[in-house]
Amino acid sequence: KDSGANCVKFQCIDYDNWISHELKIFARASSTGFKTQLERLKSIQLKLEQYVELAELCRSIGIDFGCTIFDVYVFDALKEYLAFAKVSSAEIYNLDTLDIVKKLNIPIVFSTGLAKSLEEIHDINNYLDRKAYIMHCVSRYPTNPENSNMSNIRILQNNFGKRTLRKCC
Repeated sequence: KDSGANCVKFQCIDYDNWISHELKIFARASSTGFKTQLERLKSIQLKLEQYVELAELCRSIGIDFGCTIFDVYVFDALKEYLAFAKVSSAEIYNLDTLDIVKKLNIPIVFSTGLAKSLEEIHDINNYLDRKAYIMHCVSRYPTNPENSNMSNIRILQNNFGKRTLRKCC
């Protein structure tokens, strides 16, 4: 808040539901000492109660709280606090996730990093049944400037218009 931010967005995820117990640690994270990716991620995972505490803190200091939603029980626990919901690019093809955020009466933001075509982005936006805020995203971390495809922002603007999420971000 002191730095001028007017919203925060968290990745609210229960890794047990989304990451295989057998997935070996990624090479770039091998120095952490963890054997599996799930073990590494669980070491940094917040509990649902901690997200609620953060949401209440945001409310008390006047910062909008948003989350990338993966699970319906997370949505149920946090929906009263959400100023916006975000759909990760990995979830844009998951109708269960899209159905969760469709029920909300708040702005929806979705990332396009894993979208295969502009037509698919239109399909996702149409499925959400209202105008969503569409983010250009590159799903490779870290990304060098040559692979950032910044010209895609103009393509998205030309197809979906320029919109600013004024309530929060």
